Formats: sequence, structure tokens, C-alpha cells
Amino acid sequence: MSFAPSITLNDTTEPFELQVARGQVQRHRVVNFFGFNENVGTSFTTLWSQDSDYIVPPSASTMTLVSNSASDTAVSVLIEGLDADYNEIQEVLVTNGTTDVTTANSYLRINRMLQFIGFAVGDITLSVGASVYGRIAAGVGASQMSQYTVPNNSTFYLYRISGWSATAIGSSKYISFRNHVETNGGNATNYNFADATFINTFEIIRQFPFKYDEKSTIKLQAKSSSTTNHVAFAAEGILISNTGF
Repeated sequence: MSFAPSITLNDTTEPFELQVARGQVQRHRVVNFFGFNENVGTSFTTLWSQDSDYIVPPSASTMTLVSNSASDTAVSVLIEGLDADYNEIQEVLVTNGTTDVTTANSYLRINRMLQFIGFAVGDITLSVGASVYGRIAAGVGASQMSQYTVPNNSTFYLYRISGWSATAIGSSKYISFRNHVETNGGNATNYNFADATFINTFEIIRQFPFKYDEKSTIKLQAKSSSTTNHVAFAAEGILISNTGF
């Protein structure tokens, strides 16, 4: 069986979004990021696998990867992030149970962690000292962080944000959402966009995608009107390299 390229051929075409997902549009790449937390309280927090707001590293540094289970001795973890100049870097580390394994790269930002060989039975964390910057919860296989930093010489176009919560319909409890953006590496004005409240689900779909310049950090944040709540967010868009990947 032969496969046709993603161009107009024999009077047929393929949607642009599918071409990007297939890696057939130069300098374009799909980016998805998502977060979940089952203990969202009454203060705004970026959703991830820790019961605290996500704070980005203050400077580029090597980090240590470790599991809280001695059984996790051969799990390969892909780490994707940015260096001191916001250039994309990545590496693969193999867990050694509860013994720290140090990264070769120095990371200013962590965008994703993913298990791709083996499956951890414990929680895997990536940290500098007591500060955790990435976490894969036991049984999940990937980090769940509703935050993303745009690499150097790139522009990110956000198409969709979706949210879910366990709040019962008709109850007096609700979830507040905001898109918190730290521009230019946090050295310029910070913004809050798309403030909204919802009970069970919400979705923001942009006919014209929202533009985020290089070095911008996007944080999808939530808070509960009372007590705590389960909340999840997901976002998708296209990353376009201004110089080429």
C-alpha cells in the first residue's frame, strides 16, 4: 500500500490541522498541555500533580529525578524543557528507585515529562533541592501540568481550552478559571485572560487563535468557591518556529 503526501492530489485535499499533526508542515508543531488536581482550594492555583501552585525555576539548573518506590529501577523518563536561553532541550533519564539521578542538562523550564520504557509504580519527581518542578503521579505515565513556556524564536497560537470539574449541577459551588500569562520570562507585565466561572465543564474555542510570543509562560489556573474540588484543564495549539526546527 502506498501513501499519498499531504498536498492536493487527484482532486483531494487534507485538512491543514491534520497535516500539522502528521509533521508535514515545515516549522509547525502541535502542542497539547493539560493538568489535573483533585484538591483545588479557594486560591488560584496552576493545575498539576502537587497540591500547591506551580512556580517556575528561578534560574537554569541541573535537576534530580527520583521515585518514592524502590521498585522503580529501570523506568525511562523523557524530560522536555528549555535552557537558560529558552532554547528547547531534552534528555532521557533512567530511574534508580529512591536514589537520585541527575540530569545532564540545566533546565530553566520544564514543559513535559513522559515515561516511555517501563511503568513506574511510585511517584516520580524532578526537583532542585526541595523545589519540585515536574511530577509523574503513580499509575499515570506522564506529567500533568497545565502550564507551558514558549521556546526562543517561536510563537505559540492557542486554539482551545477545555475544563472539567466534579462540582454537582445546581449546587452553590463553582469553579473560577483564569489564564495567567507571564511574558518575556516573567520580566514584563503579567496578565490574566479569559476569566470565567463554571460548574461542570467549559470550553473556549477561538476562531482566530491567541498569539503568545517567545518566552511567555501560560498557566491555566483554577480555584473553588468553597472547600476543595477535582479540576482538569486541557489546551491545544500550534507552535511555529520563526527560524526553523
